[in-house]
Amino acid sequence: MEDKIKVGIDGGGTKTAVIVIDDNNIIHKRNFGPGNYLDTINFKNTLEEIIVYLNSFKSDDIILNAGFAAVLEQRHAKNEIKDRLNNRLKFDSQRINIYGDSEALINVFLNGNAGIIYISGTGSVCLGQNKNRKIFRSGGNGYLIDDFGSGYRFGRLYLKLIFENQIDNRTGYSKDEILKKIYTENPKKFISNWAPEFFDVIFKSAIANKYFHDEVSKVYSLFDRVIENLRGDYDKIVLHGSVISNQTIFSDLIKTKYKNIHINNESLELLLAKL
Repeated sequence: MEDKIKVGIDGGGTKTAVIVIDDNNIIHKRNFGPGNYLDTINFKNTLEEIIVYLNSFKSDDIILNAGFAAVLEQRHAKNEIKDRLNNRLKFDSQRINIYGDSEALINVFLNGNAGIIYISGTGSVCLGQNKNRKIFRSGGNGYLIDDFGSGYRFGRLYLKLIFENQIDNRTGYSKDEILKKIYTENPKKFISNWAPEFFDVIFKSAIANKYFHDEVSKVYSLFDRVIENLRGDYDKIVLHGSVISNQTIFSDLIKTKYKNIHINNESLELLLAKL
C-alpha cells in the first residue's frame, strides 16, 4: 500500500490539470473539465470527477494543493471546496490547501519574494507582489475583456486574418463552419487552438505582423501597470505558460523590454504537488 500521495491541481477556464505523485515518486497526469468556480455546473462536475479519480489511489494520506480560477474573488469558495473534498475523499489523513489561481501562482513562482509573474496560456494574467506581500493584478479578466497575449487572443487574430482575406484559409473548415463553431460551440477552446498558426504567418503578412506588435504593446501595458504599483521595486519577472514556452519570438520581445526575466516551463500543477 502507498503511504502518501501528493496532488497538484491547476484549474483553468477550459481544463483542470491534475498531477499525483505517489509514494514511489511516480507521476500520474490527467486532465479534467473546466476549473473556473463561476462556471458552476461544469466546476461541480469537474470536482466530482477529480474526487473519484483521487479515491482510486490506495493510500493512507493525501497532501493536496489546488488553485482554481475565480476562487479568490468569491468569499466562501475556498471553504466550500475544501469541505467538499474533505467530506468526499477517503484518506485517513488529508491536508488540503485551496488557492485562488493568482495566489497559487504567487506561492509557486515568487515564494514570498517581490516580483512579477506573467502567465500566457489559453488566457493570460500579470501579477505582482511587493515586499509586504501585497498582490497587484493586471489583466486576467477573461477573454471577453482582456487576456492580452493569450492563446485565445492570438488564435482570434488568426481567424480575423482569414475573414479579412489577408491569408489563405487553411483551417480545414469553411468560413460558415468556423462561424458555427465560434457562435454555437465552445469558442474559447476552438479559437485558442489556432494560436500557433498565427505565429506561422506573422512574417508572411504585413497585417499579421502589425496585429502581433499591437498585441505585444497591450501586454507591455499589463507589465507597466504592475511595475508602477510596485514602484519599480521587484527582484525578478517570471514568464510561464504554453504561449511563452512555444513562441520564443513573443517571449524574446518581453525579455528585450524588461530586465531580470526568468522563464519557468514546469507545469503549475507539478509545482503545486511539490509544495
